[in-house]
Formats: sequence, C-alpha cells, structure tokens
Amino acid sequence: MKTGTTMPVVDAVSHLGPVSLGREQALTWRVVIVHPSVLMPVASSEVVAASRLLRRNQRAISVVSVLPDTLARVTAWANTVESAFGYSIEHPCIADADGAVSLALRGGVEGPLPLRGAFIFAPDQTLASATVLPDTVGLSSLEIERVLAALMLTRHGQMLAPVDWEPGMPLMDRDDIRDCA
Repeated sequence: MKTGTTMPVVDAVSHLGPVSLGREQALTWRVVIVHPSVLMPVASSEVVAASRLLRRNQRAISVVSVLPDTLARVTAWANTVESAFGYSIEHPCIADADGAVSLALRGGVEGPLPLRGAFIFAPDQTLASATVLPDTVGLSSLEIERVLAALMLTRHGQMLAPVDWEPGMPLMDRDDIRDCA
C-alpha cells in the first residue's frame, strides 16, 4: 500500500472476537502490526510490545495484530503468552490463516510470505506510514511509537519532524524553511 491509500475493508475474527477494519470512521490512529507466525518468539515479543504501546497511548490509538494462523491456534498462543509470562494481550490478534488480511494490506499485490510490518492509519483511515521487514528482523516498538508521535504532530503539514526527532524535541516550521531558501 502507498501512503494516502484508504484502509482496506476487512472483516476478520480475533482472539477477542470479531474485528472490522475500514468500515467505520476511526476516531483514533490505528496501528496494524502483521506478524509472520505465532510460533516465532520475535512475534510474541512484538505482540507484547504492541500491548504496551496501546497501554501508553490508550486515548490516541487502537492496535490490531495480524497473525497467519487459525483462530484456535491464535487463541491458544495468546493464552500461553498470558499463562507463561503473566501478560494479557489486550488488543485484538486477528487470525489470518488464508492470508486475506495481509494481502489487503499489500493493496492486493501478491508477494513473498511471511510478511512482518507495521501500518499506521490516520483517523481518516488513510495510510500514514508503512514499515515492512523480512521475517528475520523484528519491528522496533520504539520506532513505531516515535513515528506515530511525529505523524500526530505533523499531520496538518505545517510542522516537520527533522532527522532523529524524538518526542519532546522541537519540530520545524515549514514557513521558516521557505524563508531560508
């Protein structure tokens, strides 16, 4: 998917119940994280990190994970994470056994699986950022949170987040840059 593309319409099931993406106007930013497998330790750590991200930003975002497996296996895995580590996964983990959700997030373009990625959608349901990595490299929850904060602050286009910007640092004003040119 290209930035600015509307979130695909997808109805799915998760370990917490039905999930509908792209049907209603979102009031928050939505982070959709696609994992290559429930059986990979990296995916477990990413889902736990996504739950922490949600807890830190409850009013501003919603988080959904997508896992390429059956609902029974996703639910069993979520229960194992909770019992083994004492950590409850509080955001929906979509069971995507047929790959339909991952395919929709790719804009219908077939590609190699498994896919690992983070897709950030603005409240108007347009794609604001996409990070796609091979299944051998885990996502950075700190980078997802940094990009999300920058997108929230710069979404109207006047302010810019410069290289290495971190939350709490000043932004650049587009007009100040034009004056220097």
